[in-house]
Amino acid sequence: MKSVILGGGIAGVTAAWYLAKEGREVTVIDRRPGVALETSFANAGLVAPGHSYTWASPRAPKILLKSLFVDGQALRLKLNADPHMWIWCLRFLRNCTAERSRRNTTRKVALCRYAQTQLQQLTAAEHLQYDRLSRGLLYLYRDEASLARG
Repeated sequence: MKSVILGGGIAGVTAAWYLAKEGREVTVIDRRPGVALETSFANAGLVAPGHSYTWASPRAPKILLKSLFVDGQALRLKLNADPHMWIWCLRFLRNCTAERSRRNTTRKVALCRYAQTQLQQLTAAEHLQYDRLSRGLLYLYRDEASLARG
């Protein structure tokens, strides 16, 4: 059986590897000349539960509003007439409550822990060698409130 994977990032390459292991003929198509040159590259290869915070949080609406007037915001909103964007915005804002933010972050942490476990098992089973660092990450907080949130 033949399979085509669109995107040569970490998810696409991983899916291709597992499909090939099952005996499928796999073709990976990416607009870049190599693998992991877009989102996977910009993510710095981090698989860290500490990066699992959901972007849709109670603070997000203010950040998005500020992004209309101030450059350099982590979240940016560019207004346009696309109705699909407005529907997406409404869905995003609906998830900006404390309870939904907590629930979605908890789900993302579980997914990240699963991904870490799978990566460790695959690395060990296939004796993969790459520029891996696993000494942890250092987070710096400016005040007690930020530390408590972290």
